[in-house]
Order: sequence, then structure tokens, then C-alpha cells
Amino acid sequence: MIEIRAQEPADWQDVYEIRVAAPDRIPYIRPDWVREELAKPRENAWPLVAVRQVGETARVVARADIELWRGRRSHSAGLTLEQHPILSAEAGRQLLAEAIQVAEGWWNRRRLQAVVPAADGPAVELYGSFGFVQEARLRQSIRLAGELVDELVLARLTDDTALPAQKPPPAPPLPAKRPPRRTQVHVRGGSGDDWEAPHAIWSQPSVYWGTLAIP
Repeated sequence: MIEIRAQEPADWQDVYEIRVAAPDRIPYIRPDWVREELAKPRENAWPLVAVRQVGETARVVARADIELWRGRRSHSAGLTLEQHPILSAEAGRQLLAEAIQVAEGWWNRRRLQAVVPAADGPAVELYGSFGFVQEARLRQSIRLAGELVDELVLARLTDDTALPAQKPPPAPPLPAKRPPRRTQVHVRGGSGDDWEAPHAIWSQPSVYWGTLAIP
């Protein structure tokens, strides 16, 4: 029996056990760091845990963190899954399915992103079974066991995320003789007084979907 619920501060010890049992664990992690992290969750985070009955006690065996992005990325959310390598079994899959439902159905996030080590085949396969596809490869972006390794940016899009396909309007006929170009462009460094023009540019729908995105 697996119970999915919101994370509580009292879960810190089980979360610490998950992290120290992970093959790619951080060697210097301390219990008090985990306790403080769970005691003061971030305002833009929505952590969930999977609880499984182990013997006579109930233990947290997997944890999913939904990071709700803001601003021009408010249609997206980051998704992180931590699971005990031995005790989690099917709990991680159930928790990931619930986290996706919360992010998309409750918070109306149309793009979910996860970043996993490229060599972690089981994690890539797990996310892939839920419709995550590779968007980018981050070269030597994380250190595991003393070596820099690549990470994969995986993303899942809901059906209505893509912009509707529209046919471009027909091009106007060219004039018999093109007028001479008299437009002059002056290139200079930006300043704080230029804020109105970037704001107008960033307010366009196409910028919302493409600017500063990966890839």
C-alpha cells in the first residue's frame, strides 16, 4: 500500500535516508541541512512524498518536488524525483504520475522539465514512459563520483502547448522599382532608460514561447 501526500517537516529523516542511499549521493550531505530544508520549504515549491509500509513503520520512500516557475516561464514547472534505490519499487512511478497530474491539472502548467544525468538510463526511461523527450544536453554540468558528466534536459508538453499552425499571409507584390533605403540604424549599448522597448518586445506571444528557452 502506497500513500501519496504532501511533504511534512517530520519527513526529513526519511528524505535524508533516501539521499544517502542514492548511488550518486553527495558525500558531504548532513542531516541538519535536510531538516532545515523541509522545515522551510520554498514559496514556489510543491513537494510530494510516497509513503510505504515497511515492516511495522510507514516510511517515505520517494519524494517529488514541483518547482513553479514565474514570469515568462509561468507556463512551465520543474520536476525533480528522488527515490530510495531499494525501498521505492513502484512508489517512484506512482509518485511521478501524481506529480504530473498536480502540475498540469491543478497548477495548469503546460510544460514540465526534468534534468537527469545522461548516464542514468533508468531515470531517462522512467521519464520517457510519461512522455518526456530530450530537449538539450548539458555538457559536463554536474560532478558525480569526482567526474564531470553530462545531463539531459527532458520536457513533457501538453497537447495545447504548441502554437496553432497558421498559414502566413500572402506576400505583397513587389513594386516595379524599389524605393531607395534611407533608414539609418544606430547601434549602442543598452541603458536603464530603454525599458519600454524591451517590455513591448517581450510582450509578444512568440517571445513568450521562444526567448531564452532550451534549446
